[in-house]
Amino acid sequence: MSRKAVSQFIIVPPTRRVEEFIGAQDRFSVYLSDHFPGYEFRIAGNSPFRSDDFQVVPIMGGESKQSNPDGGFEMRIPPERVVLEEIVQVCRSFDVSKSRLS
Repeated sequence: MSRKAVSQFIIVPPTRRVEEFIGAQDRFSVYLSDHFPGYEFRIAGNSPFRSDDFQVVPIMGGESKQSNPDGGFEMRIPPERVVLEEIVQVCRSFDVSKSRLS
């Protein structure tokens, strides 16, 4: 059985700016999806990560529609490191202060 590639990511904003990005999470998610069609993004409101930069966490598994020996859990193919780095770059370019469009 062939595995699917990761298509969902959790974005963890810089620790000091979490509230700003949560306040703009719908706009931020659309901004990211526009840059990366086919991917879904969720913005984390809290995280065990403490960082001055964005963290990108790929969702590596999901419920399987087919029966498998892992009990209905399907592992995904991890993204290339360059994809994660590009997502971080796009996150950095988002202007959270704009009222509507970035």
